Amino acid sequence: MKKHVQNIILGVSVGISGILALLMIISRFYGLQETYIYDEVYSWVTAHPSLSFSTVWNDILRQDVNLPLFNLVLRTWAHIVPFTTTWMRGLPLLFSLITFPVAWWLAPKRWGKLQKFALCCMLICSSGLTNYSCILRAYSMGVLFTTVFTLLAVRILDAFNDGQPVSPKIWAAFFITGFIGAYTHFFVSGLFFITALFLFICACFYKRDARLIFWSTALAFFLWVPWIWNTYLSMNHFETGWWYETNKMLSSWQILEFNFGQERILLGLLLLLVIGGVSVAFNEKPLLKKLPEIPLTVFQIVVLILVLVAVSKRYNLFMDRYFLVMLPCCFILFTSLWAHLYRRWKITIVLLPLLLFSFSTYYYRNFLPRLHEYSGLIDAFNYVQHGLKADKVLFFLEPFSYPQASVEPLMRFFVPPDNSLEIIPLTQQTAPLMKQEVPLIIPLCGFVRLVNTSVQYDFHIPEKVATFTHSCVVVDPRYKK
Repeated sequence: MKKHVQNIILGVSVGISGILALLMIISRFYGLQETYIYDEVYSWVTAHPSLSFSTVWNDILRQDVNLPLFNLVLRTWAHIVPFTTTWMRGLPLLFSLITFPVAWWLAPKRWGKLQKFALCCMLICSSGLTNYSCILRAYSMGVLFTTVFTLLAVRILDAFNDGQPVSPKIWAAFFITGFIGAYTHFFVSGLFFITALFLFICACFYKRDARLIFWSTALAFFLWVPWIWNTYLSMNHFETGWWYETNKMLSSWQILEFNFGQERILLGLLLLLVIGGVSVAFNEKPLLKKLPEIPLTVFQIVVLILVLVAVSKRYNLFMDRYFLVMLPCCFILFTSLWAHLYRRWKITIVLLPLLLFSFSTYYYRNFLPRLHEYSGLIDAFNYVQHGLKADKVLFFLEPFSYPQASVEPLMRFFVPPDNSLEIIPLTQQTAPLMKQEVPLIIPLCGFVRLVNTSVQYDFHIPEKVATFTHSCVVVDPRYKK
């Protein structure tokens, strides 16, 4: 009877988990028709057919702080499919969907089907990964590569523990995917080199393959590091630009909420880490031999956070969406801890659908419905031309921390085709135009930015300003109470 009840609970839990995963896969397609957010418009510009590759590469990508691979792939994609929002968003969606079968296929051979299923469901039902699955940036691509080289590293560790030679194909796949991934996003770069460091330490411990790991990693780093210098030079242009300074404690909480969910979800994950971690520590000795994915992922997460804390003393990197590429490491850790608890107490199977349900409901409550226009700029330009009847407008470019060559085509996206406005960049030389009653548009504008801009460019803030989508402000100097 006990076995029969266990089978019923198992079947119901797996069934509910599968249904939730299917719903979240379908939800990913919802974002194909959405309007672009700020960063996506920059990607749209780099793929635009009207710009030559020479212009995109020399004047935009090489002047940008971000790694270029995704934009290069997107530009190639734009030459294969129609240049529409749906088709462009199809590329990150494709990377997102590929991640799930790849995770199943590369999961350790010692994992059972249920554990592989749990990992795939966590990746699928993650509210953060679902929300950004269609975003026209490198996040979905980075998540795919992080998943691949992390699971390949686990396979290498399993071979170390079993005393078996590591296949040359596994070595090649690890370093090639790691190197490619290192050119998608800096967090992926960090995770790859941290993973290689962990493998090197283990190789020294097992007295095998240490030289191979060292020189292969050195070669990958040598081929990757030139872009660091390029990024350093680009970042020097933004001493007072978009590199926001935020309270680290507040940012950390926002990062946790964005990537995992609200308080009760975080509490549940904390309990899983504590109970699972204590149980593993006492029952899975030696841990590196029995469950190597646990020390590996803990090492990845802890070292990356320490590096980010150090770097953020100069450039703030505590931004919620950046941490999306670290989620595969987190979910591999959660899956291993949960599977360990399930082997000890079968009733813990119910934790899987509960966790997936929490992820899913958090997504539906907080990320749907979407805003019809994220930036507010389209509405702001229409308001200036049709509401204020202006024929020219000042525009504050500083929040757009993009290479100068990308700004004009970027603005072309936001300004309606029939808009005849003359757009004038706000500078010290053009600021006096406000005294001639020329309105000003400030994107990504909060109260502090509005005040600081008024002081910097010496203009009076009227008692009332128009605001679109909560952050795009139109200052009309003609306004009188």
